[in-house]
Amino acid sequence: ILFADPFVQDGRLDIPGKKMGLHDLLGESDFVSLHPPLTPETRKMINDAALSHMKPSAFLINCSRGPIVDTDALCRALDAKKIAGCALDTTDPEPLPDPHPLRGRDNVIITPHVAWYSEQSLVGQERPVKSAVCFRENGP
Repeated sequence: ILFADPFVQDGRLDIPGKKMGLHDLLGESDFVSLHPPLTPETRKMINDAALSHMKPSAFLINCSRGPIVDTDALCRALDAKKIAGCALDTTDPEPLPDPHPLRGRDNVIITPHVAWYSEQSLVGQERPVKSAVCFRENGP
């Protein structure tokens, strides 16, 4: 497991994997899964320059926020076969208009921003609501 995170200092977390710079990670990874928050620094962090570091056999997965990926740059990378494909749970704009250059490609999966949806996540959402109701009715 390779990861890039500007806020994690080397050796400070006891987690499996190897911390790398983003461009080095992109050059070594077969699958790149994006999960950063959307900030001014992360907006369009996956742009032409970043995509040029990826292997032609690599896949990009975005489950964070659509504007993390420069959609026009992604289309150019797919057209030029700079990457093998992508899976997008979120896009920019969202939803993508129809027609759109990303739609209808065999190597692109677009889902309607539901990667969070699972039985486990629903249970996780229920718990704090139940706690708040219990607190309101019974006090601390």
